[in-house]
Amino acid sequence: MAAFSPPTLKTALIVMMRASAPLVLYPDNAEALYEELKAVIRNAKPSAPKLIEKTANGPLKRVALLDTEITGVSLQVGMAPPAGL
Repeated sequence: MAAFSPPTLKTALIVMMRASAPLVLYPDNAEALYEELKAVIRNAKPSAPKLIEKTANGPLKRVALLDTEITGVSLQVGMAPPAGL
């Protein structure tokens, strides 16, 4: 008999300058968003900020932020909530 493995939910946490809490996004592909935002942080130029817009599921449907204001990104894996919540 196979062991039960609960469904997981992957989220991307975006840390912003001057924000007390990170933005939590529930994208379709959290790993791809994580990698993309790492590249955005690496390539950000303070002299030429760019507006980045992302869509996601969950409470935050769309966010727009400046690439020069992103200070970090994290990939979080947790248990998915039960269906119907």
